[in-house]
Amino acid sequence: MASVEVVPADLAAAATRLEEARDGVASLRTDADLAAVAAALKGSDSARAADELAAAWRRRLRAWDTAAQRQIEAMGVTAKAYEVQDGEGAATYARLGPAPGGR
Repeated sequence: MASVEVVPADLAAAATRLEEARDGVASLRTDADLAAVAAALKGSDSARAADELAAAWRRRLRAWDTAAQRQIEAMGVTAKAYEVQDGEGAATYARLGPAPGGR
């Protein structure tokens, strides 16, 4: 049987890093940058393409942000569940008797 070691603190740290990445993505100003391109090329196919690109990025960044938030929440719930299970397991083990080699 395969074994897996989960360190709840590592899950929490990963969630924090993902939140930092989410903050970084939120600071992107692609709309403003692409609006400037479209304005500079007003009436051209390139201006329309810049507007379309801005809309596509806006949709994708919004979708990524939503997925990242769900992942952050799931990691927090999972970390807490592991902590609870570890605590329950330790309490059960303690009730069974002294630690090996102990008195």
